[in-house]
Amino acid sequence: MVPVLFVESEIEAELARGRLESDGIAAQVRFSAKSGYPRYAAGYGGFGVRAPLSTYEVLVAEGDIVEAKRILAEAPSAAPARGWRIWVWRAFAIFVLLAFLWSAVLQVRLFF
Repeated sequence: MVPVLFVESEIEAELARGRLESDGIAAQVRFSAKSGYPRYAAGYGGFGVRAPLSTYEVLVAEGDIVEAKRILAEAPSAAPARGWRIWVWRAFAIFVLLAFLWSAVLQVRLFF
């Protein structure tokens, strides 16, 4: 088996595998993390949240490489549709962080 696609999300990898299998090409998804954590700890990639230092590889047989790359090149990319979610998540995280810092400053002021 040879990797033909590297993505950061399990959802994208499984969609690509399904696309290949619907066209008659047997495919597998392999997870690899440079830091060594297991696949279940990486999450599934929903809401634009990615696992750092990990990739999902879509694998096909050596004889199907050219056809698989052609099929995956024709598939529409979903990247622009999910771009807003990461910014909503970041705005929420910044809001929570600022609220925490503000309450910490108020608590420290009580001591002085």
